[in-house]
Amino acid sequence: MWRVTIILNTAILGIMSLGASASQKRLRNNYLHYPDDSRPMDLLPQISHLALKGYWLIYTLPLVWIIVSVLLISALKRNPEKRGDWIQLHTSATLFIGAGILLFFVTAGMLPFTSAHLYLSK
Repeated sequence: MWRVTIILNTAILGIMSLGASASQKRLRNNYLHYPDDSRPMDLLPQISHLALKGYWLIYTLPLVWIIVSVLLISALKRNPEKRGDWIQLHTSATLFIGAGILLFFVTAGMLPFTSAHLYLSK
């Protein structure tokens, strides 16, 4: 059962990364792939610039988390004491990292299109 928990934690982080990636599509389409002259890149908030530069984190972190999960499973097979503590730590870290990535990228993806930012940037 503990192996299933670790695998589900890894899947949860992957789903949160997919959600973060989906929130970046409009930002990337409007400012990188099909740039519009009426909205220059200079008017983007700093968090959106960071999100466009750090887009690789969305795909890299789940891959690193898969490696960490495989190493944790192999370590817990060899040394079964305090297995519950390690699984709780893995679950907490998964939720914390996933929520952080999701919150950062969703905020960065939505902020350039909010009315307050559009009003203040004129």
